[in-house]
Amino acid sequence: MAQQSNLDLLRKLLDQCEKIYALERADLTRRIKEAERARPLSHTTQLAGREHTEQMLRVMQQAKEALPPREIARRLDSDARTVSRWLAAARKKGWVERVDGAKYRVREEVPTL
Repeated sequence: MAQQSNLDLLRKLLDQCEKIYALERADLTRRIKEAERARPLSHTTQLAGREHTEQMLRVMQQAKEALPPREIARRLDSDARTVSRWLAAARKKGWVERVDGAKYRVREEVPTL
């Protein structure tokens, strides 16, 4: 009887190991697919991104007040979602700060462009 319960326990353990293995394999497969989809930006695309960021910072400095992303997008003749991404990247680098809810301004430490 004791031998049967040990055998059942080992079978359950094997089942659990197979489930964990399947989950890990699925997670690794997902990560590989994500990495394959993520293409590095070309040098031209990186330069274009820098130019857009500089234009955005100039617009914000000229405004002399905090602006919402939609207003920045309007002044740049761009899409608000795109400007929001630029703002997020500039904020991460410490170039802009968020004030008054959803408005942004250039930080004082950023040199005049």
